[in-house]
Amino acid sequence: MKQGKFFYKGIVVGLLTGILVTVYRLTISIAEDLSLAVYAYLKSHPTLIPFWFIALIIFAIFVGFLIKKNPLIGGSGVPQAKGVIFGYFQGSPISIIISKFIGRTIAIFSGLSLDCCGPSAQMGACIGKKLSRDKQEKPALMASGATAGLAADFNAPVSGVLFSVEELLGRFSPIILLPLVASALGADFVSKTVFDLDPIFDFGSQYPIPLV
Repeated sequence: MKQGKFFYKGIVVGLLTGILVTVYRLTISIAEDLSLAVYAYLKSHPTLIPFWFIALIIFAIFVGFLIKKNPLIGGSGVPQAKGVIFGYFQGSPISIIISKFIGRTIAIFSGLSLDCCGPSAQMGACIGKKLSRDKQEKPALMASGATAGLAADFNAPVSGVLFSVEELLGRFSPIILLPLVASALGADFVSKTVFDLDPIFDFGSQYPIPLV
């Protein structure tokens, strides 16, 4: 009964995380395109560059405010999620998701180069924490959420499972494996339905680099 409960909860965590990460990927793709358009426009209109610097300062202050309000959104998100799993950190899952989402989007729009997998894993872990009922469910469902985030981010469900077992939990058991696999498959289904096998950042066709 317990294994079946974990399995179905893993599916729910995976589907919800898949939807969230899909929206996140679409949002940062739009932010990246807008950023490139802004810098291309500034290149041909250099007199507007001081105003863009003022805008960047405002963005930095706002993101700094978000980090001050929610310190767990700083960094990649994976160490923070691991700290919550083991009880070292505490935080509101919904607040972390919203702040992480908005802060990263603004940072990418500003022109910064940031990873996507860490935030996806952390936001997925927050969904798992929100859906967990007790201390016994929390580690498994948070790891399931992180697994789902990586699966939806990289189209790599197996890698997401292995990452969570090795990095987040540090242990293995059949009860834990069930929700991890279920969440990875659920998130991967949502991601592939929207993106197929397209990468997060598409740099266009590139000539292959010769081996010698």
